[in-house]
Amino acid sequence: AGHAGDGLASMRTHATPVRSAGHAGDGLASMRTHATPVRSAGHVSDLPPVSRSSSSKSLSTSNEGTLRGASSKRSFSEGQVSVRMHATQSVSVGEQHLALASPAELAREEAELAPQEAGDYWLPWHIDSNFVTLLHRERYVDESSAALVPEPEGAGLLAMTPSGEYGKVRAPEDAMLLQIGAFAQIYAGGVINACRHAVLNPRPPGVARFNFCNFWYVPWHTLCDAPLGREAAAVSTGWNAMMDESYLDITMRQGFSAFRKFMTSPEARVQFADSEKFKMLSEMLPLPARRAALQSSAASSEVVVDVLTDVRCPFSFLSLLNLERALQNLGLKERATLRYHPIFLNPNVPKEGESLDDYLLREYGYTKEFAHSESYPLRVAGLQAGVELNPHRRVVNTFDAFVLIRAAEEVGKQHEVVSALSRRYFVDAEDISDHAVLTAAAVDAGLEAEEVAGWLSDNVRRAQVQASYEELSGAIGEVPHFLLRDRASGNGLEIGGNRSVEEWADVLDGVLEKAQFIGMTVPGPHGQEVRLLGGNPHPPVGF
Repeated sequence: AGHAGDGLASMRTHATPVRSAGHAGDGLASMRTHATPVRSAGHVSDLPPVSRSSSSKSLSTSNEGTLRGASSKRSFSEGQVSVRMHATQSVSVGEQHLALASPAELAREEAELAPQEAGDYWLPWHIDSNFVTLLHRERYVDESSAALVPEPEGAGLLAMTPSGEYGKVRAPEDAMLLQIGAFAQIYAGGVINACRHAVLNPRPPGVARFNFCNFWYVPWHTLCDAPLGREAAAVSTGWNAMMDESYLDITMRQGFSAFRKFMTSPEARVQFADSEKFKMLSEMLPLPARRAALQSSAASSEVVVDVLTDVRCPFSFLSLLNLERALQNLGLKERATLRYHPIFLNPNVPKEGESLDDYLLREYGYTKEFAHSESYPLRVAGLQAGVELNPHRRVVNTFDAFVLIRAAEEVGKQHEVVSALSRRYFVDAEDISDHAVLTAAAVDAGLEAEEVAGWLSDNVRRAQVQASYEELSGAIGEVPHFLLRDRASGNGLEIGGNRSVEEWADVLDGVLEKAQFIGMTVPGPHGQEVRLLGGNPHPPVGF
């Protein structure tokens, strides 16, 4: 029968059994899970809520002119950078006439360069192209009542020193901040320095941010040239430079246009062009702490892969085999962390399970002869991945298997347990709902057999599996589904379905590419490289 979904993608969810032989969700395209929830194995409401946490050191304004801080985990997302307030006032500075651009001029320039709406985003590291910016500390309000609310955790303005140290700027609520732009640094011959900064805005639902700024520009035609003999000091060089020679001898209008183009370029926007599902899953699945073995390493942070699937999903098994090969080929195997989360294909499979032959005939109209044939697409896909799938396996309930997987995560053996369960189920056709088989798989993974019974009967752990399934099953309609992120930046991709080794290599390259837009590895003391997680190697102006 011509199954419209034949391919090698994923398994979809469905709310009721499908009896047609022409079911578009099968073939090798997708596997659907039943929407009926699993009966609760414990009191899920007793579990503490999952929350994200972030920390950062503060930067205080002082007479020393130096900002000190340390790196912090960031989750930048900002829909609107600020509400810009323009006026027609002007002020004289020596013989130079410093004026605000007229609203009409800026409106025309904004209209010419405005990008298509890309959703919420955070403002990346940059230096303003203007002369000086006057601004006050951002405020937050409740969108329903317009009442002021406290600043959300992790929100605010970051500033970076020339040495790469950065942290959050703290200022009194009634203070006016003066932020030097690139034009001022060049006109002063480097006597005063422009401020490299970024904006964090992880806004909780229902909270709005506002901030009033005055952006001061010199007349558009004014040439940006440094005092004679001060050209070298007027610009910045080296690994952390965002103001190179490209700033010199251009007009204010050219500098502003280049700045706007940078802020709407792929280099600047790639990190906030993520899908809504990526953002949602990233909130549900906070990144783990960096592995101890990598803490002192100068190389890039590891790739974290969250696998949302059922351990009896054959497409997930094959896709994971291909992913492991791709990680090995790219030299990333030791720098990858895989985590597994339950999305049950059918949470109501009875304890005794049922024959896979009966299941395929009832659900998809596949005869036993076809499912056991040499040309069966899933068998062919398995051989391509280097494994022979056993057609004599049974459809079983995998809740207890995920309880074991949860326990194995606590001792750093989750991937080993998943691999052992997968081999026993898909190759040996063993019943992975049977506690004896689960115990044997745990031993295969290097765990103690005596511990397994206690893990499987632990109501708290069972409730955790139940809660995880209930939360994630509302967000995912297909398995397998993968969330891949660079641990240092949090950037990455979310994808679904079975992937070949080559396709996985492309996906991993995409994750690594996204990671390059935040962070730099630079020479450090004693010949050791130092990873600066906040460094952005892309200058905002370049010709």
